[in-house]
Amino acid sequence: MKSSSIWPSVLLLLVLPALAAAQTPLGRVAGTVLDESGGVLPGTTVTLTSTGTGQVMTTVSGDRGAFLFPQVPVGLYKVSVTLEGFKAADFTDVAVAVGQEYSLTARLALGAMTEVVTVTAGSLLVSTTTPEVTSTVLQRQVLDIPLANRDITNLIRLQAGVVGIANRASTTINGGRPTWTQVTLDGINIQDNFIRTNSLDFLPNRPTSDNVAEFSITTSVSGADSAGGATSVRMVTPSGSNRVTGSVFEFNRDSKFAANSFFNNASNVPKPELSRHQFGGRVGGPVKRDKLFFFFYYEGFRQTTQTSQNLTIPANADFYNGVFRYVDLGGNIQSVNVLQLSGLPVDPKLRSEVLSKISAPSSVNNFDVGNSTAARTLNTAGFRFNQTDLNNRDSYTGRLDFSATSSHNFEGVFSYFKETDDRTDLDVVTPTRPQVYTSSDPKRFALAWRWAASANFNNELRGGANLSPVAFVSDVDFGAGVLYAPNLAITNPMPTFQSQGRFTDTYQLSNNASYVRGSHQMQIGGSWQRNRVNPYNFAGQFPTVTFGFSSAAPTSVQLTSAQFPGGISAADLASANAAASFLGGIVSSVGQTFQVRDKTSGFVSGIPSNEFYTLDNIAAYVQDNWRWKPNVTVRAGLKWEYYSPLREANDLGLLPILGDRSFEQALLGPGTRVGLASGDYYKKDLNNFGPTVGFAWDVTSDGKTAVRAGYSLTFVNEETVTVGRAVARGNAGLTSTVNLTNQFATVSGGTPLPGTPTFLAERGLADQLGLSTTAVLWGIDPGIKA
Repeated sequence: MKSSSIWPSVLLLLVLPALAAAQTPLGRVAGTVLDESGGVLPGTTVTLTSTGTGQVMTTVSGDRGAFLFPQVPVGLYKVSVTLEGFKAADFTDVAVAVGQEYSLTARLALGAMTEVVTVTAGSLLVSTTTPEVTSTVLQRQVLDIPLANRDITNLIRLQAGVVGIANRASTTINGGRPTWTQVTLDGINIQDNFIRTNSLDFLPNRPTSDNVAEFSITTSVSGADSAGGATSVRMVTPSGSNRVTGSVFEFNRDSKFAANSFFNNASNVPKPELSRHQFGGRVGGPVKRDKLFFFFYYEGFRQTTQTSQNLTIPANADFYNGVFRYVDLGGNIQSVNVLQLSGLPVDPKLRSEVLSKISAPSSVNNFDVGNSTAARTLNTAGFRFNQTDLNNRDSYTGRLDFSATSSHNFEGVFSYFKETDDRTDLDVVTPTRPQVYTSSDPKRFALAWRWAASANFNNELRGGANLSPVAFVSDVDFGAGVLYAPNLAITNPMPTFQSQGRFTDTYQLSNNASYVRGSHQMQIGGSWQRNRVNPYNFAGQFPTVTFGFSSAAPTSVQLTSAQFPGGISAADLASANAAASFLGGIVSSVGQTFQVRDKTSGFVSGIPSNEFYTLDNIAAYVQDNWRWKPNVTVRAGLKWEYYSPLREANDLGLLPILGDRSFEQALLGPGTRVGLASGDYYKKDLNNFGPTVGFAWDVTSDGKTAVRAGYSLTFVNEETVTVGRAVARGNAGLTSTVNLTNQFATVSGGTPLPGTPTFLAERGLADQLGLSTTAVLWGIDPGIKA
C-alpha cells in the first residue's frame, strides 16, 4: 500500500525522462499541531490562504501532528488551524520565501472552534524543520536599502558565510570557489555558463531591486533536490495580486558636486563628467480577480561618464615632415630630418588615412608621458583629455499567473535586457568616443505548471531558457588590413582590436513531486540543463601590416649612427628608424591568420574563429523528510547527477591520439600525434551519487531554539567549457598565422598577401615544433571524473 502510493511520482518521471535540475523558486510551510500540554494533535485541518491572490490550499496533520505544504509560491499567507473541541488558531503574515521552509508550531487551547486565536507570524526567524542553512532577503528590505546602482547582487555579499573582495572580482560562499554556486531566477540558471570565475558577481541579465521579489542563499547542507552546485542563490520575479499596485522611480547621480583629480587639475583638464539616470516603474494586479494576475516592469539606465586618457603624441608639427630631435652623446639637443637622410617621401596613403587622425601638437598639455619635459621639447609629449563613455540599458519583465482551478496553477515569465557599453580600455587612439563597445541583449523565459492532485500529492513541471549573447564590437573598417607600427614613440594611432563575442544559451526543464504519508514527506524529481556556448573571434582575419626596416630594405634607407651629429644612443637610433619607416609607409612584414571552418574545409582566409560547445547536466533525486518526533525532523536523500562529456559540434579540437597506449604514455611519448577530437572529449562518468543526511531539533518545541546538523555531497561545473576549450584549442594547428617577413614595400604601392597554408588534420610533434619551438602538447585524460 505504501509503495503503490508513490507511483504517481515515479510514473511522472518515467514519462518525462529528459528532466533534470531542481532549484524550484517555491517555498514550503511545515509545522506541528500540539495541545496546551504539548501532546500532538493528529487529524487537524490546516488551511493556507494567499493574502495577495486568495489561493487556498488545505491539508490534514498526520499521526505525529505534523503537516506540510510542499510547493508554495512566495508571498504572504494566513495559516488557519482548526479541530473540533479546540479554539481555532490563525497565523497571519506568514512570509513564505523562495527555496526556504517556514517552520510553524501551533498550540490549540480547549474551547469552541468558533473562537479564534490570531497570531502575527511574520518572517521566519529560526528554522526548526530542515538542516539546510538558508537566509532570505525580501524585496521590502531591498527597496529600503539605498543601492547606488540598484544591482541586487551587491546584497549577496552581505549574507552570512559569503565573502567577497573589494573589487568584486570573486565572491565566494563558505570558502568554496565561485563556480560552486548556481544562481537561478524563477528556477532558470541566469549565470554566464562560459566564463564562471565570477559567477556571483556578474549576471548577464542584471537583476535589479524592482524585478526581483526576493532571493535566498543556501550556504550549507543543500538538499538532494538541488542540482548544479554546492550552494545556491535563488531569485524570484514579483507577481500580481488581487490589488492593483505599482510604483515609479527616478534616480540621478551627477558630478556637479564632485572634485577633480590632481592630474587633471595639473593639466588644466576639467573634471570628468558623470551623469547617471535610472528611471522606470512597475505595476501588478488582477486581470480577473482570484484567477489571472499580471506584473510588468521597465527600467531605463542612461549613464554618461568620462575617462581620463593620456596619449603620447608628437610635440612638434614638423614631426609629420620627418624632423627628429635627440640628445647627442655630449648632452646637446640635435635635430635631423630622418626622411631626407633615408631619401624617402611621406607616403601619401599614410598621410591621408593615418597622419590626419593623430592629435595635433597644439593639444600637448602635459609631460607625464613622452620624451619631452617642460624645459626641453624633443619629439613627444602628453595629451590628457576626458573621453566620453556611454552606458545605456533597457530592461523589461512581464509575468502572468493563472489559477485555473484549485488544483492547477500556471505561471509564465519573460524578460528582455539590452545594454551597450563603451570600452575606454581598448584602442584609445583619438579623443573622440571609443571605437569599441560591448553589446548584450539576454532574453529569458520560464513556464511552470503546478498540480495539486490531492492534499498529499503535489507536482511542479517547470521549463525555460536564458539566451545570453554578448559582442565586443569595433566600429573600424579593417578592409585594407590592420596597420601596426612597433617601436613608434607615439601612441599607436591605428586601431587593432577586431570584433569578438559569444552566444551562451542555457535551457532547463525540471519536475519535482512531493508526497506526504503519515510522518514522511517524500520528494522525487529530476532536472535537465543544457549549456550551448558559441565563442567567435575575428582577430587576425585581415592582414596585419607592420612598418619598419627589414633586412630586405636597402642599406641606403636604413639610418646609421654616423648620420647623426654628436652621436646618438642605440635607443634613439631605433626610434629614428621607426619614425622614418612609419612616415615613409615602409612595410617590413605582412601577417594573416587563417581559420578552419569545418573538418573538410582546410584553412580559409577572412573568416572568424567559430566554435560550438555543448555541455549537459542531468540529475535525479529522491529524498525523505521524516518527522521522527513532533520536534525532530530527520532528512535522508540520494541524488544522481551527470555532466555530459564536453564536445564541439564540428569536432574542431585537437587532442592526442592514444591508440593502445595509456594517456600518460601518449602524452609523453616521442611519437605522439594529435588529431581532430571526434565526439566526446572524455568518457562518460555515470556513477556520481551524492547522499544528503541531516536533522533539525526544535529543542524547546516552541520554534525559538533549534539544533541542526547535516552532510551533503554535491557535484559542480568547474569551468568545464573554458578548461576543455583551452586544452583542445591549445594544441596548435586549427589556426595558422602566415607571416611574410623581410619585405620592402610601401602601403601606397600595395602590399603582398600571405598564401593559404595547408591544413593537417593529424599532426606530429615535428609539425607542432615547426609552428613554435616552445609548443606544448595538451591532453585530457579520457578517464577523468567529470
